[in-house]
Amino acid sequence: MKANEFIIHLEIAGKKYPVTLRRGDVQTERRARLAARRVQQMYLERKNIFSKAVDDKDLLAMVAIQLATDMIPLEERNDTKPLIERIQRLTADLERYLKENR
Repeated sequence: MKANEFIIHLEIAGKKYPVTLRRGDVQTERRARLAARRVQQMYLERKNIFSKAVDDKDLLAMVAIQLATDMIPLEERNDTKPLIERIQRLTADLERYLKENR
């Protein structure tokens, strides 16, 4: 571990997981802890629904699928590549028009 790093331990489904972070990166630490709490909460909700019929590994897989599904619309909304390409095409069209009509 580097001098500018430290480890926090996050507990999910009764198991502790070490996470290495940069010292002073309060925002990332806050997000990691919040994410672990959210995963734990979703895990417990599913554990209450399925009780002992489904093992922990499968419950955590269900949580991962739900979180990934929830994240996709956010990624799609933040995908600026099509917008940038459209602006570049419009800029080229405008430059061509201005050059032809001088």
